[in-house]
Amino acid sequence: MAEYYYLVSSLPMLFFGEAPPFRVEQFLSSCSDWLSGAEMTILTELSLVPGGADPGADREFRKAAGFAGRWYEWEIGLRNRLVRQRAATLGKDPEKYLFPETNWFSEIDSGVQEAFALPNPEEKEKALDRLRWRFLDGLEAGHSFDFDRLGAYKLKLLLLWKWRERVKEKGPENFERIMEGIYRNRSQS
Repeated sequence: MAEYYYLVSSLPMLFFGEAPPFRVEQFLSSCSDWLSGAEMTILTELSLVPGGADPGADREFRKAAGFAGRWYEWEIGLRNRLVRQRAATLGKDPEKYLFPETNWFSEIDSGVQEAFALPNPEEKEKALDRLRWRFLDGLEAGHSFDFDRLGAYKLKLLLLWKWRERVKEKGPENFERIMEGIYRNRSQS
């Protein structure tokens, strides 16, 4: 596996809860001078959400791309635990909402339980993102200057921007947009 000493060394450290040092597009632009076309494709497509609306859709991508595959398998496991937790709360059967899993990650169950014990929805989500961050820390272990380090860096940068783009002032506007969508859907039914 190729080593990217200069590129990784030039990246500022990321800390959960702090402002991102630059946009994801800037990070990808910096990487494009160093990575192969295949690596850039993987890095560009790497996302916090496996497969978009259908986490099973990129099963082949997960198999082919080692780091991305480990991340997506873990994230699908987390999302399945969240489905089970919410279904139990609502008294529903979760089976039709679950995606196939090929691995089991022990830290997910306790992390989801801890998050759901929090009273505030924002704190729950932050706890889940801290769980994601810790998993990415683990994926980085032993990968100081290689592609896996860059993949973890991009995902952490995405997590930082997720929280950076949440602006309290947009809350009422977002709520109104959601409510309009609900009313529109009900009137069309």
